[in-house]
Amino acid sequence: MDNERITKLRERVVRLKEKTKLLSEKIQGNGYATGTTKPTGTTMPAGTTKPEGTTIPAGKEKLPGQEAETNFLRTKLESAEHEKEGLTEKVAGLSEEGARLKEMVLSLEKEKRIIESERNTLSEQMAGLHQETWIKFSLDLIKEFIEELLRYFRDTMCMLKEAIDILDAIPGMDEATKKKVDVIARKVKCMIDVMIDAKEKYNFGELKLRRTNLGDIINTVISKYSMRLRQKISLNAKFSETQIIVNVDPDLITEMLGYIVSNSIESITTMGSIEMETRTTGDRVFLEIRDNGYGIPPHFLDKTLAPFFTLKDGKTDEFHTGLGLTRAYWICRLHGGDIELESQMNKGTKVTIWLPC
Repeated sequence: MDNERITKLRERVVRLKEKTKLLSEKIQGNGYATGTTKPTGTTMPAGTTKPEGTTIPAGKEKLPGQEAETNFLRTKLESAEHEKEGLTEKVAGLSEEGARLKEMVLSLEKEKRIIESERNTLSEQMAGLHQETWIKFSLDLIKEFIEELLRYFRDTMCMLKEAIDILDAIPGMDEATKKKVDVIARKVKCMIDVMIDAKEKYNFGELKLRRTNLGDIINTVISKYSMRLRQKISLNAKFSETQIIVNVDPDLITEMLGYIVSNSIESITTMGSIEMETRTTGDRVFLEIRDNGYGIPPHFLDKTLAPFFTLKDGKTDEFHTGLGLTRAYWICRLHGGDIELESQMNKGTKVTIWLPC
């Protein structure tokens, strides 16, 4: 709108300039240029006389009415000049106003972009918060379910134990029956132990987030598990940066890495190595944990993070509930990250963890 007004005013100034030029030429044309003579045959109009005591300079004689017309045109010219000056000042003022408005528009557009960026960031944070809240809510429901289930199984366990004691007290029971009773007793105990462990593994409490150097956490894990390393297993870390700052619960992330490193140690039967390496891409930090253990069969790879799944039964003396990697996965998810697994039989496994910076 302001640009149209400025354009119209400029066009009007141009027209006034042309009009002024024409008026100036017309005023100059009312007299005769110096050195010219009155046109031959020009006479005084009938009934008019030359004023006494006045002389008309050669070449400067004026026709009747020319002086009045000249004054009129001069006045009109002065008015046009004055109007032109006013319009010129107005155009200059509007140009300054236009420049000021343009700067204001640029400033408002910049503020708009900042607000949109903050809105998008807030939306992403809210989406992440909503996701983490939902995950935490789901895990709390699972924990409550396990507690109720454990309460039920404890009552059942008492009844089964009484039944087993009665069977053991029967005189003359053959060895085959006794072995079956012992197997049942062990399985029932294992089932109760699994439920007790599940209750603990699904208890996350409130996250205690703080800005932490991921390298410090990794070094803590290496120090903790170095005592478990056999002489033929090496555990090394390579950091892409000196300071890798993440907003996490340090205790939970330490626990998560502990489960993964522990699995890598147990997968190496003879000589081997475990390598940990970090890298940062955009707003994510990645941690790769690679081992050259016996690997995971392809048909079990998608079940590795599932609860109660384990490949260690019979391979170690320890009892495994198959909940360690499950808890590690949910710790990572509660921090807005994820875990991916790659593995080849007899070559090793790579665990890739990413967390938001």
